Amino acid sequence: MEWSDSWWGGTFPGTNLLKGDLIDSVPIPVIPPSSDTVLVIPWLVPNSDDYRVLDPLRGSWHFCLLGRIIKPDEPMTYPETTNTSENVINNNRIAQKNLSIIDTWTAKLDANLLIDCHSGSFGLTFSEPDDLPRLPDESEVTIRLDSILYLAWLRGGMQCAGIELISDGTFLLKTANAYLHNLIFEPYEFGFLSVKFNFLTQQMTPQTNYEFHVMQTNTAGEVLGGEAYSIIKSPRVPFYASATVTSTMENGLPIRTLLAKNIGEPAVYNWYNEEGTWVHEGMTYSMPRPETNETYTLEVTALRDGYKDYAEAIVRASGIMNLYPNPPVDDMMNIAYALDAQDAANAIIRVSVLIFGTVYEVFDVSNTDGGILSLNTSTYPRSYPFVVSLICNGAVIDSKMFLTAP
Repeated sequence: MEWSDSWWGGTFPGTNLLKGDLIDSVPIPVIPPSSDTVLVIPWLVPNSDDYRVLDPLRGSWHFCLLGRIIKPDEPMTYPETTNTSENVINNNRIAQKNLSIIDTWTAKLDANLLIDCHSGSFGLTFSEPDDLPRLPDESEVTIRLDSILYLAWLRGGMQCAGIELISDGTFLLKTANAYLHNLIFEPYEFGFLSVKFNFLTQQMTPQTNYEFHVMQTNTAGEVLGGEAYSIIKSPRVPFYASATVTSTMENGLPIRTLLAKNIGEPAVYNWYNEEGTWVHEGMTYSMPRPETNETYTLEVTALRDGYKDYAEAIVRASGIMNLYPNPPVDDMMNIAYALDAQDAANAIIRVSVLIFGTVYEVFDVSNTDGGILSLNTSTYPRSYPFVVSLICNGAVIDSKMFLTAP
């Protein structure tokens, strides 16, 4: 935040929301040598939700407080510049405190910053103290730039390290020390940055306290501003994501359905395709049978505290497409099946009694891409439940049940 435009009066363009202003001033009493005093300045904290109109997707707001001791007959030790941090460092009569107000009911640890720079390019660095556990080892740290900041990063050549762009404006922290360099604002632009922390159940440790820093620097490496986040992780009983796939026929077409196991508490279930693109929210996700095997990732996020876990499931092109007629007519039934190239090297179709598992027929369908088998059930027990299973490389890929004629 630059001095003094960002601090002294004024509102955000198009709103009546204060960008910065004087809270109050109080006189300093005479303080005896080797003594100290506490000055109390009441502050009616603005409602952070009022500022959501600037970026409705943001979380809670961040506020910066600046204390200044003013003596009319004595200037600051060093002349002030537009660099607020430099002014604070050089003058012991200026102090700064950044404050994040976070609504914990949102079930995630997140905090937000306003980034302001009226001239030149700047950088953003992300770091942790050396004596604390590394957040990327135990959690997902996601950093979101609003459209203004994201364009500023694109404008400067997309320079970064230790951080991965996962969608427009959203980054995933990969190492304990990372940066975005050469962000270039147009004149009088400002933008918002939000940081979110989601701990992972499969990387849980007894550690409860963490710290994370965001710093804004100019081209000379001088600090323009920053924020320190103190993160307290609440202990919990871990949950684990689990996904399965079922096969059905709908209107004569083979359908694959991904099923997420309920973790037993309110949660968000998201599905992502092989490219990492979000495709669906919910515990079930149905789709037509794919032409080739596809891997989907399930992400489960607990609403209580933002903990996460992941699981993968393969939606196979291979499968038992249909059994018809079912039950058999005149003791005859057709088995329609499909095979993906990855499964075709070693594939069989097995017909067995559902209850006892007694095998009645085995068909070798290796090195085919699918087809229709004719099954004669004249020697099978009457009114018995049977199961037709497609087995590839020793694993059951799909199965369907039929009942023999009475």
